[in-house]
Amino acid sequence: MYSIIIPQLLSLPETGATKQANQRLPWTNGSLMAAKLSPTETAGVAQLVVGGYRLTAKVPPSTPMGDIWLQLINRDMPAQLRLLNNAQAETVLTRMLQKSAASSSEPQLSKQTSEQSWGKLDTGSLPFNAEVSAHGQHLTIQDREHKHRDVLLSSTIEGDQFSLLGRVDLEQIGPVAFNLHGGEACDWSLKLFSTNPQLLSYLRAHFNIWLQGEQEKHTKLDGEVLYGMPESMTALAGGVQG
Repeated sequence: MYSIIIPQLLSLPETGATKQANQRLPWTNGSLMAAKLSPTETAGVAQLVVGGYRLTAKVPPSTPMGDIWLQLINRDMPAQLRLLNNAQAETVLTRMLQKSAASSSEPQLSKQTSEQSWGKLDTGSLPFNAEVSAHGQHLTIQDREHKHRDVLLSSTIEGDQFSLLGRVDLEQIGPVAFNLHGGEACDWSLKLFSTNPQLLSYLRAHFNIWLQGEQEKHTKLDGEVLYGMPESMTALAGGVQG
């Protein structure tokens, strides 16, 4: 392995940090980076381009030029990097991935749990209020002027699959409930529910036209319109003022 010393920064990216008295490279120690070395007219000195930075590098006489792999040893100026061949870079990268996989399993579970709750919404400039229930599972959207609830939503996430349930009160159609279920590795299914038998055919006709258009873009989407309100949506149905 060759050791490369960076005594100074020649130039910084336009969006990068400005030059300061105590300069340091922006990456953490141990980082693995793809870079390019180019020879200069001065012996033992090369130009290094990495991550949008152009740097002066002090290198041993036999250091290979061109595309290279580097591992950052010390980010503070004068910075130090280690030149790696392809096999060494693969070994370092493999260790990094193994360490990342081991440390991310528990945080991922916490993230998955937290994503099941609705976040607080800023609706100050909108004509409605959005309120999250105490347990975080239900989101209620309320008309600011008439003070009645128009939409109630509930979401759950299990593994890589989700389910979004809700009810919308429409002025001409009345209450309509829906259940959207899907996931990264499974088909998506959208079911609409109406308790108005006189409008069932109307809803189905317009829903099927919409669904056909969506299936041209999303082949794994299916859906249907059903009569009645399933027991799993009883709480939603009772929570909205029609």
